[in-house]
Amino acid sequence: MSTSYVIDTTILMQGMLEETQTKRAQTLLYRATQPDDVRLHVPEFTLIECANVLWKQVRFHDETIENALRMLNDLRAFPLQTYPATGLLPRALEVAVQTQLPVYDCVHVALAENLRVALITMDTRQADAAKTVGITLKSILDFPEYTGD
Repeated sequence: MSTSYVIDTTILMQGMLEETQTKRAQTLLYRATQPDDVRLHVPEFTLIECANVLWKQVRFHDETIENALRMLNDLRAFPLQTYPATGLLPRALEVAVQTQLPVYDCVHVALAENLRVALITMDTRQADAAKTVGITLKSILDFPEYTGD
């Protein structure tokens, strides 16, 4: 039986770039590739946000375009369950007005609410908004550091 989570761009990029919780995010992402372990759910625009992060890495942090394209291709091949944002927008707007968080961040909150699953994020404002509307949070710190074994 698999466990499902909604994740956001911060978690996906933690798993791809050298960041503070990279090893833990890599554990989560690895587990999503294993049968009957973890299923990860995202709004459809999440990969666009990831591509934008990669663009910033090339533009401002000396990442090569070749490496950025490799990471983007890895993300595109990853087993993510994607959902159209349009059906989530009414609830996302309500959450945004209630919590003063941008609508695009609230789409992840609305998806977690719709699927009745926990949200994993490194974005503290998004986490606070999720808590405000009663969404369960799962900390990336709950996952052990990936060792590659």
